[in-house]
Amino acid sequence: MKSDEYLWVEKYRPRTIDECILPKELKNTFNELVRGGQLPNLLLAGTAGLGKTTVAKALCNMLGLDFILINGSEESGIDVLRNKIKQFASTVSLTGGYKVVILDEATAHLDSENEALVQAALQSALKGRTSIVIAHRLSTVRDADQILVLEKGQIVERGKHDELVSRGGLYADLYNRQDLTGAAN
Repeated sequence: MKSDEYLWVEKYRPRTIDECILPKELKNTFNELVRGGQLPNLLLAGTAGLGKTTVAKALCNMLGLDFILINGSEESGIDVLRNKIKQFASTVSLTGGYKVVILDEATAHLDSENEALVQAALQSALKGRTSIVIAHRLSTVRDADQILVLEKGQIVERGKHDELVSRGGLYADLYNRQDLTGAAN
């Protein structure tokens, strides 16, 4: 029995970017990634309920990639996260595609001191692996290959962390505000 036959919610979950409820410009951006045939390390950020996890799964589905979804708020520590990532990475993909780790709010429940420790451990575990990180804290995105900055459903900036901070735009403003409160770095 397929999971979409067993779980009612999976039967209706979007499987492609075009099925997701997103602004046209954002759909076009994600579809460009799919047409390129490669999935860079990505960070998807925003408030709860926007469909970030659904978008991550749809990207993997469209590219024929195996993935593991790890919900950090449901896991019991960095050792559990690291072990799941290593176990998944050590398996063989039967579909022939590469494998992606989707981390959903891996550090959301941590204070900034513990967040730094967990991020260091995750960076080590994810080194050399493609990942999609779903997070609210911008400190989580520092090492992403590509960051898309959205405002009112439109992409207003795109680039790596250092590029975006040096431009002094919306990302830099948001990052500096979090940095002042001790939530970043």
